Amino acid sequence: MGLWKGKKGSSVFYRIKNSNNAQKQGVRERVYDPSNPKTSQQAGQRMKMLPAQRVFGVLQEVIKRAWEGVPANMVRQEYMKVALSSNTTIWPAVMKNDTIVVPGGYQISRGTLTPIECYWTPTGDAAGDFVTNIEINGGLATDATWGVYSQSILDLNPNLQDGDQITFVWCDSNASGEGFFWHTYSLNLDSESTESAVDVLPNVSNSRTYIEYASGVLALHAEDPTIWAAACIVSRDAATPKRSTAILWVHEEILPEYYASPARAAARRSYMAPERAAARDWEVEPTDGGANTIPSTYTIEGLTNAQQSIFNGEQVLVYVDDTTGELVGVGTRTGSGYDVTSQTVMEGPCVCDANGTLLTRSYSAQGEVFERNLLVSAVADLASLRQVPQV
Repeated sequence: MGLWKGKKGSSVFYRIKNSNNAQKQGVRERVYDPSNPKTSQQAGQRMKMLPAQRVFGVLQEVIKRAWEGVPANMVRQEYMKVALSSNTTIWPAVMKNDTIVVPGGYQISRGTLTPIECYWTPTGDAAGDFVTNIEINGGLATDATWGVYSQSILDLNPNLQDGDQITFVWCDSNASGEGFFWHTYSLNLDSESTESAVDVLPNVSNSRTYIEYASGVLALHAEDPTIWAAACIVSRDAATPKRSTAILWVHEEILPEYYASPARAAARRSYMAPERAAARDWEVEPTDGGANTIPSTYTIEGLTNAQQSIFNGEQVLVYVDDTTGELVGVGTRTGSGYDVTSQTVMEGPCVCDANGTLLTRSYSAQGEVFERNLLVSAVADLASLRQVPQV
């Protein structure tokens, strides 16, 4: 019958390009009245999109080869889908017209090999470094061959094989702790190599960050600059090349200008139409947080009751002051949650997810499964905030 194209009623027919299955026909609903592209919620989505796109731009040569089983021309789509949809992605607040590439906690590879840990460490011999869990004999002679070093790594890390490639990705500063400079460097494990290890490991880039091993693990060590973020990917040749999953670990505590609440508030304003900043004199049950506020998220933690702890780690809708970043409101819908004081399940204002949908989780007891919501009153930081009913 062929592919349909054009419009019929409220449907628009089109051809799906780069399909990863046999489906070629696409259909979407026609939008007659486009919504304002500069509402707070849409500004928030664009805030997430811009830094993710820029990180992909500087690392695309690595990322396009790092998604196991995904054609290179489809990787960007997969990368962006994860970056924008995951509630666990750590992303920086970058002003709309800022051209810098600030690191975010983006997934840059996906595969079936054992992931390599790579994180900043504040204490010990490697304090200030980004260390991995790839063990190596820290006492190897500096004049030994790379083959000797490779064999040490293979002996201590059974998840690695001879011939594997270990790729470091990191972002650092200049000697003054300023700027964002991106680097990649790969080591190929080769137990037969006669190349000097000194020629393989030190000074791997023009920055003053290099790979060191004295602490007993492979680590990124910085002489003068600050390492903002790093990740490590393992690649292995096979009929379908194998990769490990890697997520950029960001040292966000030293980047308050991009990760603190005031930074998010300022960045969001840069994406919104000026006329939306006009103050309102009064409102009756506003559903958007009210004047001088912006929607944000709050992570539930610390709940100990069995019927409430199922919500630990969830992000819920809150509203913050667009200047100070302080919590001022919480999005609510009517639901049923466990109340510790009365020790009963009761109906009342409950928290919502980031999209304003009632947050519901399953609780199991004595072989039965019950649906539970989380009462706002169960969360100390939210209990006294202004409640903003969602419609």
